[in-house]
Amino acid sequence: MPLADSKKAATIRNLWYSRVAGPVLEADAAVAAIRAAIVQNSLLGEFSVAERDAMQAVETSLNSLAALGGITATEGKYQPTHRAQAITIEGVND
Repeated sequence: MPLADSKKAATIRNLWYSRVAGPVLEADAAVAAIRAAIVQNSLLGEFSVAERDAMQAVETSLNSLAALGGITATEGKYQPTHRAQAITIEGVND
């Protein structure tokens, strides 16, 4: 693979992680922390059944997304130092 293609791939990998995978993982962790706070503070009764069902549905969906191979594999290949070497890819990061 030519060097330019390798840089493009690294740029896309990093964009995928920073714009998609990272936020999914952060949201998944935030939802779990919020659920834990609700339980630890005995606040379940402060939320309607509809609110609890909605929160549970979001948490279940985020858990599923966070476990996808495209999320977990990208986390290991993210290069935080690549930003200085990133190149512009029209329609992606321009």
